[in-house]
Amino acid sequence: MDFARGLQANGMTADAEAQFLRVLELQPDNHTAHYYLARLYMDWQPRRQDEAITHFRRVIEIAPSSFLAEQAQNVLDTMGQATPAASPSPIG
Repeated sequence: MDFARGLQANGMTADAEAQFLRVLELQPDNHTAHYYLARLYMDWQPRRQDEAITHFRRVIEIAPSSFLAEQAQNVLDTMGQATPAASPSPIG
């Protein structure tokens, strides 16, 4: 994680992505890795929004009461994306 974050901080996006994906290969429920990978995708040029949304939602799913889940939800709200838990029930 530290290596991936360092790469990300130095603008080495492809290398950072590879390292985050490696972390997630070994620890699929690492909500921190999902969050920072999502942030990386948001900063990518052009933005990889769909992939970012997937990872932000995964953060919320894995660790719903965490600070990073709160941050992920804020980003999704800004983007107009509802999380599955926050979606209204269909009216029937």
